[in-house]
This record gives sequence, C-alpha cells and structure tokens, in this order.
Amino acid sequence: MQFNQKYSIRFIYAYFLLSALKGLSNMLGHELPLTIISDIGILLITLEYLLNSKIKSITSFIITSIIILAITSIFNSYPTTAFISGVRWQLFYMLAFIIGSSKYFDKCKFFNYMLWTVFLVDIIGIYLYLVPPGWYMGFKFQGLELDYISNNMILEMSRLSAFWPFPYWVSYGSACSYYYILCKYFNGEIKTIYALFFILFFFFILLLAQQRLPLIFIICATLALFVYSIFSSSLKRKIFARGIFLSFACIFIILFMILPLIIDTDILEFGIKKIEEMFTSSDSNSDSNFLTSRFGLFLDHINLKGSLLFGSGLGSYTFNPQAKTLVLDNMWLTIFLESGIIGLFLYITIFTRTIRKALKKLKYNIFEIGIIAMFLLAMFGANCLSKNTQHTIVLWLCCGSIFNQYYPHIKKDITNNVRL
Repeated sequence: MQFNQKYSIRFIYAYFLLSALKGLSNMLGHELPLTIISDIGILLITLEYLLNSKIKSITSFIITSIIILAITSIFNSYPTTAFISGVRWQLFYMLAFIIGSSKYFDKCKFFNYMLWTVFLVDIIGIYLYLVPPGWYMGFKFQGLELDYISNNMILEMSRLSAFWPFPYWVSYGSACSYYYILCKYFNGEIKTIYALFFILFFFFILLLAQQRLPLIFIICATLALFVYSIFSSSLKRKIFARGIFLSFACIFIILFMILPLIIDTDILEFGIKKIEEMFTSSDSNSDSNFLTSRFGLFLDHINLKGSLLFGSGLGSYTFNPQAKTLVLDNMWLTIFLESGIIGLFLYITIFTRTIRKALKKLKYNIFEIGIIAMFLLAMFGANCLSKNTQHTIVLWLCCGSIFNQYYPHIKKDITNNVRL
C-alpha cells in the first residue's frame, strides 16, 4: 500500500508554521487545531515506513514501548479523557522517531522551516512585548484567578511569549533555532554575517523570554564549541572561534548597554533572580535550589498510591483535574507516577541506545546530541514530553535522525546544498 510521501512529509515540515498559526488563532479568540495536519503526515509516513521498509530493532522497540505504555494505562481507573490526552501528547510524537530514521526525512528542510517560522514569530513577539495592545495582557491573564495574581505573577506573565500566555513555544523554539545555526556555523556551512545575526537575535529573544534552561543550554553549548575551536587547526574552526568571540563582545553590549535602556528594572531583576535560583535557594529557610528541589519533588511523591511497577496511567496526573496532586514540573517524576518503573526503564533504554549510537559518529551528530541533552535536562524541571508547546517533535526527530542509515553518509553534501 503506497501513500503520497511527497505531501505527507511536507505536512511534517510545516509543523512549526501550523503550530504558530494555531497559537495565533487561539490568541485571536478561536483556536484552530492546525497541527493535526502535521499529525496526519506523521501517521501516513509511519505507515508507509512500517509497510514498505525493513524494520530496525530500535524501531520495533519504540513501537513496543508505545503499546506497553498504552496498555498498562488502560487497566487503571481514571477519566478516559485524561488517558486520551496522555496518549495524544506524550506517546503520539514518539512516532516522530520513526520519521527521523526514515529515508523520507530531510533534516535540513525541517529545521530550515523551523528557523524561519520561529524567527517571524519572535519578531511579532518583540512587538507584543515592547508595545503590547490593551487586550494582550488580558489574554495572558485570562486563565488565572484574581486571588492568584501577585507582583511576581505579573512579572512572570510579562515575559516575551508571542501568541501564548507562557514563553515555552518561543523559548524552546528559539533555543533549537540558535543551536541549529551554531552547529551549521561550526561546520562551516553558513557565512559569519548570517550566523552572527541569528545567534545575537535568538540570544536576545531568550533573554526576554527568561526561560532558564534553554538560555543556559545555548550558553554552555556555545562555550563548549568555542573552546574546542580554539584548539583546532581547522580553518573553518578558527573562523568559527573568531565569529563567536565577536558575538561575545556584542552580547556584552546587549546585556550592559541596550537591555537596561529598553527593559524595566523590575523585569531585569526578576530575570536575574530566576537564574540565581537555579543554583541558590530563594527561601532563606531552605537550603534547596531550583535543581535540587526537583529531586526533592521526586522523593516527596515516590510513595503516592498506584502501582510501583506500572504507574497510575498516562495523563492521570498531568491531564486529570481530579488528581489530588498535579505534577507539572518534572517529566521524570511524571513518567514514574504515570507509567511506573516499566515506563522509566523504557524511556531510559531509548535515550541510552540513542546516545550510544550518536557518540559513535559524533561529528555527524553534534546537533542531535545537543538537542537530546537539552530535553533530558529540561525533563527535571518541566513536563516537556507531554506539552507540544515545548516541541517534543524536535527531540524525537533528532533521536530518529541518529539512526537514519540513508542520511549520515550524504549529510555533508545535503547541508552544503541547502540554503537558509
């Protein structure tokens, strides 16, 4: 049985555009479920791959994991709507792993579409941030109770977020776009002037979005590649090192000369405080910081009711309004509570096998390894595998791309012929 791969794969490439339009339609008052078009593309390409290609062992493991996680959830007693939401938002995008590993997928096309879509959304986001219409802040606060609104909450909701109340779509999308450009520049695939423009632009966006982990990730990734390039004898690495050094100088100007002129002092102090809380306690009566508190959250909930082996069912905490405890800030904890030890084992096995494979051909997989690292760390502080605004599809496509037997051998030729 043959499907039209040409249009199905284009539906997937258009994911970020469709997601942005979905967010825009929601902001304007009537959300259109446009990402279902990309979901159809994922289903069709997955079926095409499974019916007409030799199934790899890792692909079989992914399919088996999805089935096990779904079946073990069925035997738990909780609202069916929560189960459907869990399958829809957590399991479905695991199929993107299969897409990334197939011969139909071109990584460069997908991420070029992502880059330009995120860039345009960020441009609009800057306007809404600096010159917000009267109705805009009302839109951002519409889901909150009046008693819940405080000065800190006002500062929290004042972060750059474009079409969404919270900045996840913008921050994770900008971090992925930044790192994509950084890796292309590192490999000598784009000119310095274009690389520096996008690097500085997305860095500026991440500062205004004030999302801690994406910002820290791009800083660490930039420093790591910069240090490596300093000690490299390759000409393109030396060009990269000079360009990044110049970007450091520009970032210094942005941080200490431009931001104080256009951003309110309270917002700046709030952003600095959020970074400090990653490593120090915000509570004088507690020694825990943002990172250690996430591990504490895991320990506090380890004895909750439910099967230790199979968990309490997909979506039983994240999408169940009847749950006494809603787990919103730790994906690892969510997996443990909803899918038990079996769920943790399956996810850890998938990521371990993927990373081991990537390290064998590291020079081809620098981008993929970075994206995986960002999401694995984000899982300690967010439910990033069950929220599509954090672009779970990017993680699974990158994981699958590492196993793509068609792509690595011609990757250099493809990337050199694809323009931004």
